[in-house]
This record gives sequence, structure tokens and C-alpha cells, in this order.
Amino acid sequence: MRILIDTNIIIPLEDSTQVLDESLSQLIRLTSEYNHQVLIHPLSAEDIGRDKVESRKKSILSRFEKYPYLEEPPLFSEKEVLDFNIEIRKDNDRIDNAMLSAVYMSAVHWLVTEDRGIHKKAQQMGIRNKVFYIQQVVDALKHLHPEKHEIRLPNLEISPLHRLDIEDVFFDSLREDYIGFNEWFDEKSREGRKAQIATNDTGELSAILIYKEEDGEIITSDQRGLGAKSLKLSTFKVSEKVRGQKIGELFLKSAFEYARKNNCKYVYLTVHPEKHEFLQDLCKDFGFNEFGKDIKSHRDLILVKQVGYGIFDLDISAFEFHRLYSPSFICDNVSKYIIPIKPQYHEVLFPDKQRQASLFSVNKAAGNTIKKAYLSHSNLSHMNSGDLVLFYRSHDLQSVTTLAIVEKFFISDDSDLIAGEVAKRTVYSFRDIDEMSVKPTKVILFRQVFHLNDGISLKWLLENGIVNGNIQSITRIEDQKFRRILMKGTNETCVDVH
Repeated sequence: MRILIDTNIIIPLEDSTQVLDESLSQLIRLTSEYNHQVLIHPLSAEDIGRDKVESRKKSILSRFEKYPYLEEPPLFSEKEVLDFNIEIRKDNDRIDNAMLSAVYMSAVHWLVTEDRGIHKKAQQMGIRNKVFYIQQVVDALKHLHPEKHEIRLPNLEISPLHRLDIEDVFFDSLREDYIGFNEWFDEKSREGRKAQIATNDTGELSAILIYKEEDGEIITSDQRGLGAKSLKLSTFKVSEKVRGQKIGELFLKSAFEYARKNNCKYVYLTVHPEKHEFLQDLCKDFGFNEFGKDIKSHRDLILVKQVGYGIFDLDISAFEFHRLYSPSFICDNVSKYIIPIKPQYHEVLFPDKQRQASLFSVNKAAGNTIKKAYLSHSNLSHMNSGDLVLFYRSHDLQSVTTLAIVEKFFISDDSDLIAGEVAKRTVYSFRDIDEMSVKPTKVILFRQVFHLNDGISLKWLLENGIVNGNIQSITRIEDQKFRRILMKGTNETCVDVH
């Protein structure tokens, strides 16, 4: 996009004696970052030449050369000047009209000026939508280029690639599988690409996820693409030394959350068909399906997951729908519950939804997972797969924080059976389970969907008739009450099946 800036914008930009306004700094940053061309009109130099402060005039004119001039700028005809009632009474009018003619005749896309007179003329000419004040153009550029929502989760760090040692033995397997990996990594480092990483207790790199957005690229060896905005997981590796910490699941949680917040329709990655069996199984458990062979290697499998936008296959169960299209979920024909959870368990189960990081953790791996478990002695006797639950942090926050979907529900007093079912996803130790199972224990295996943007307080729940008092046990709520909570806490909507 070509953006013409007025003299009254150039002067503060180039006057080193003035503190630069924040909006001007943002204008320069946004136009530079997104490769918009900033131009000046040749007559601007003439305008500067009339500055009576000689030292300032020389200083600014000496810096003009870094701005490209609008080449062969168009000018209004005498008839157009009369038709638009923009007669030339002084030199400033001539320069103002020249800049407006550039916009009117499509020599540039936008004009930025703080001159109210120019804005008034633009309105008379019907081009008001192409002439901006500084703050307006900054807002417009931000709208065109919304900031990416980087996802930060406990146990992960966002790191620029240039901070990582490409010669680290961690990367050896990637070098073996992909010819030119080092060169690719260096190229992405120079582009400023970032990665999510995990380190072990000694600070060594133990896992990495590098991703990027794409939009309609051909990705398969038979020349097919996804045809929509997608998130490609370019590099996905978890060292065997940290497999038990569920870092792979944590990476997927991060990718799904990024896709949800940045409106990506698909998430995809490529896997070596013979070497990445563990990763393939993990991905397929979370709704990825084979899409074809990779266009570059003609060997790797492309695994694709649709993450909730567009047309879905609705002839499946509520839970299966969520598995395939998470974070989307079916809202009708399923029960909804509020589940109270004590702060100490909430902190471990949902470490990414804490006001501040906890110094201690009972089981870090439990917080990394999408698949979790909750044990209770409530009076609840039944739950169905696909039912929706809202977790309510009791005692301190007294707030609904998190939405989840039930995968499995059962009741048992067999501690070995319970431990066998929940071992990979629970915050409870075997001692906890053994103590609880002295009487029938309700076991809810669930998958975290997402956190609400803002916690829903008990005060709001009471004022809006969602509950009638303190939430001390699992409470079933009506569909409309659930939808009111969802509307209050997030911009997400349910998928209804009619």
C-alpha cells in the first residue's frame, strides 16, 4: 500500500529537538513492519523551504532524501478545482490540492495529514475515507494487521530462534531426517521466527515447536491445499527424556489456542511415516487425519485438524465432534454442570489460569495435558460423554474459570482401577486415590476446552439467577443459564444440531 504523508507529519518526524509522539512512532513501525510504502509529495520540499527557522529548514531538507517522492504526481484540472470548490487562494492551497489529487486519481491509497482544511476538502470531494489523521491511520493499520495472539503457557518459553544453538545434539535427529535443516533454521532465524521451547531440570533444550500461519498454499505432492488460513507446525520435537511430562500435549494445547484466537481454520504438520509413530498417535487422538504426502519430501505424511470454523460432520456424538473439531463443541442435547474445585487442585490442574505462578507443583505433567481427571464424592450419579462442565474455583476466587467436556464417567471404590484410569492425567497421588476410594468415588475423565476470558464471579452468578447459593457440590444447570455464562465469559458460541 502507498501512503502519502503531509509536510505537517514530516516535520515532527525529522525534528530531533522534539519528542516523537507515540502515534507517529506507531505509524513508522507499522508501515515498516508490513512493507507499506511511505511517500512524500515533491511540493512538500517547497513547503519546507518556506520555514523561517533556517537551521531547522536545512536539517529537515537534508533528511528528505530518505523518503521516496511520488513520481509524476497528477494535478486537478481547472474544471475539477471549480467543481469541487477548492479554489487556490494561496500557496498552501496549491500544495493541499496537489496531495488531494494524488488520492483522488488513485496515485496513492491514503493521505495522512493533521490539516483540518484538507480533511474538509476531502469530504467535499467524496474521498474522506482515504484521508486520515495520524491516530486514524494507526488504528486502520492495526485493524488491517491485527497483532498475533502469542500463547504463553507454564512450562514453556517463547524464544527467538537465534537464541538457540543449532549445533545442539537435540537437533541431530532433525538434521538426519531433513536435508538442509541447518540452512532452513538459519533462514528462519534471520526472519525473526520464534519457537516455543521446554527445557529439562538442567536447562538443556528438551522440546521445540515452531509454527507459522499460511493461507491457501499447495502442500501435497498431488498439488492440493487446504484453501483457508492455517497454522503449520513446522517443527515439532519432544525429547524422549521428557516424554512423561506431556510436553507434546502441551504443544498441541498451545497450537489449538493460537488457532482459535487467530482465526485459523486448520492446524497441520508433517510426520515421518516410519519414525514418528508416537507423534502420529498423539495427533490422531486429538482429531488429526491424513491429508496426503508432503509436497517437498513426497515421503512425509501430512496430518490435518480442522479447529472449529466452517462445515462439520454433525452425524457423530458430542464428544467425537469435540475430538475432531476442538475447541468447537456441541451445545444442545447435552447436560451442563458447574464443578467446584479447591484452589490447590485448580492451581495444578489449570496452571495456565493462575493469577501468579505457583512455587510448588504436585504434578507438573497434569497441568500440561488437555486430558485431565477429577475425583469427587458428590451426590452425582451419572454423566454422559459429551456433557459440558464449568470448573468453579472455590474458597479464594469464587469464580468460574474453565470449560471442559466429559470424556468418560464412572463410579468405583477400587483404588487400583481408578489409578489405572487416571494415572496419566490426574493431580491426585495414589495415596489420595486410596484414601478417597474407601467409599464410592465419582471419576470424571475430561478434556479441557478453553478458559473463559474473565472469570465469572459467584456474585454475578447469584445476581443472574444461575445458582441460588454457594457452590459446594457438582450442580447441574439449565441450557440457557450455561449459554449466559458462555456469553459473559467468552466470545465463543456453541454448535447447535437441529
